[in-house]
Order: sequence, then C-alpha cells, then structure tokens
Amino acid sequence: MIKVKLYGQPTSTYEYAKSKLVEALKDAGVEVDLIEINDVNAFIQEGIKSVPSIRVNGSLEMNYDKSQDINAFVDETIKNIMKEINFSHMDHIVVPTDFSASSENALRYAKHLAHHKGMLLRLVHAYHPVSADLDGVSVVDPHLESIKRKQLKKLCLSVQSVEDTEITVPFMDEEFRVGFATEEIITISKEPNTELIVIGSTGRGTTMKKWFGSVSLEVMKKAKAPVLVVPPKATFVAPQKVLYASDNPILDALSFEKLSEFLAPFDISLHIVHVGDQDEVYKTEVMNLAKSYFSDSEISYTEMPKDDICAVLEAYAKTHEIDLVVMSKKKKNFVDGLIHPSATKQMAIHTDVPLLVYHEADKICKCGGACKKIKKADHKC
Repeated sequence: MIKVKLYGQPTSTYEYAKSKLVEALKDAGVEVDLIEINDVNAFIQEGIKSVPSIRVNGSLEMNYDKSQDINAFVDETIKNIMKEINFSHMDHIVVPTDFSASSENALRYAKHLAHHKGMLLRLVHAYHPVSADLDGVSVVDPHLESIKRKQLKKLCLSVQSVEDTEITVPFMDEEFRVGFATEEIITISKEPNTELIVIGSTGRGTTMKKWFGSVSLEVMKKAKAPVLVVPPKATFVAPQKVLYASDNPILDALSFEKLSEFLAPFDISLHIVHVGDQDEVYKTEVMNLAKSYFSDSEISYTEMPKDDICAVLEAYAKTHEIDLVVMSKKKKNFVDGLIHPSATKQMAIHTDVPLLVYHEADKICKCGGACKKIKKADHKC
C-alpha cells in the first residue's frame, strides 16, 4: 500500500484530479491510503507552494502549475507514482531493443498489445562494453555507454509521442542493463511480473542465426516467459484467426490457460492443427480442453500429414489467413525440432505471421501431470 497526501481546496479541479488519480491507481491494482489536506495553514507548514499538490510515501512530490492542463498533470503524477513503486502491481510486456529496424518493428507491435491489454510496456537495452586493442592495451570507449543510454531514452519518448494518435500506452518504462543481451533477457524472463517478451526476427536467411538473429533464437529457446517473435514485415492486427499447433494434451492444457488470458481482449477463432496421425480419443481430449477455455470462440481441429512441420504449418497459415501462430515448447518435442537448423528446410512461416512460443517444460512434473493444473491431496511431484 502507498500513502498519498492530496493538498488542495475542494474545487472542481481538485475533485476531478482526485477522482481520476484514485480510479487510475485502482485500475493498476495499487492499494492507496489517501489523506486529503484542505487546511491552508497545513499547506504553509508543510511547504506546499501550489495546489493541488501530491506527495507519495513522504518523498515524491508533484505540484500543479495553473498553466498546465489538469489531465496532463494527473497523467504525469500517475506515471511517477507507478515508477516510485517500480510498477510492481502491473504485468510487463518486455521489448528488448538493439535499435535495429527489426527490434523497432517489434516495439510497434508490442505498443498495440500494451494498449489493448492495459499492461506496462518495458523497453530494455542490454549494453555490453566493446573494447579496442590499441598497442596491446584493451580500451573501452567511455562515451559509448552514454550514447546508448541517450538513444534508449529518445526511443522511449518517441513511443509515447503522437506517432499513433489513436494508440496510447497506459504505462511505459525503459531499462538500461550492462551485460550480454541474451543473459539479461533470460534473467528478466524469470521475474514474476514478466508476462510476455516481444522480440524481432531479422529476416530470411540460409541459417537460423541469419533468420532469427542469435539473441532472438536463444531467447526463444531458453526464456521462462512466453516469447512473441515478430517478423520484420509484420504489422499489428488484432488477432482474429489463431493457429495453435497441438502436440501434447497436458501441455495444451497449460498453454490454453495462458493463451485464453492473452487473447481475452480479442474476438478470435482457434485453429488447432496436429501434424501426424492421432486417434479419435486424442482429438476429443484436445477439443474438450479448448472448449473449456475458449467457450465463446469458434474452434476447429485439423490433422495434417506428417511431413516437414514448417512447410505444413506455413501452408495452413497462408490458406486460412492466420494472424498468429502459437506453439508450446517442451523438451524433445517437435518445437525443438522446429527451431533446430538441421531439422528444418525453411522457416517461411515466419515471414508474415508472428509466432508465440510458450515454455512449459519446467511446469510438467516428473510424474507426468501438470502441477499447476492438478491439485489433489495425493498428488506428489
């Protein structure tokens, strides 16, 4: 809980600022102990120079200037309060950036997601100092880090500008980390508030590193949070047709739970595709699972001939004009085959369609059950 002191006379401006502030913090899940101070003598004693003014936890102070727009003042106040508590009550969409065109495209995509889901958009740059060898001595450019910090700040401000007047980001923050990009992003993926990592792919190439970029590939394989890979030509459209590649009913149950929450703001049809042959029991089990999580959605189940998985899914996605492909990564399942270069002929499916990968291997216990799904007294991992 945070303690907020609101100073001012109960005018229309004061009451409007109070109601908007309380409503916004409530929507963000923040508990507030609001203390209203309307006595002019108290203003003088506590050094308040203009009203309305706000103090948070006895330290952070924001004063209203009458030349300001009251909405701008309240919005800035809310952002400062959320920064003060480190956005601890909000789910985060993390967007790593190296300032490349592909990462900026992923950022544009993530901006729309944050708008639709009311989540914090967290822009992250991992800087690894580069040294030059001068006469046998390694020298690190002391100005390069400063340049990168300014570049990150500038990019963050540009996202919050009027670039897309119809799209607003509820909350945004930037984070500068010193270290290897892959390690830093994977560390962030383990944080409890990290709900999604949105990362760009680099484009078509003859090797996986050229396709995804080495960082994107490693994050996709090792992150503990879902990863959304945005191809360079992809632009955001509210998902309507979603392809889910089914491979394991237990894994599907865990993925459907998260996926239904992720897609809640959108009106979707779910296309479940299994590559290979399965009996009717498998189909029935998967369909029943899907209906329990997507009761308001149109759901279809299709079995495709066992062949090159990428080519099969690519053909289906193109034929059905799929907006989003979803897969679950489990050790030694077909997704590992998908992202292993020796097992793939091409990755054309990712040229236009974003790919959402869930990582659930660590949530499947050794007894074969889904720990977070099965809650029985005699269930032991």
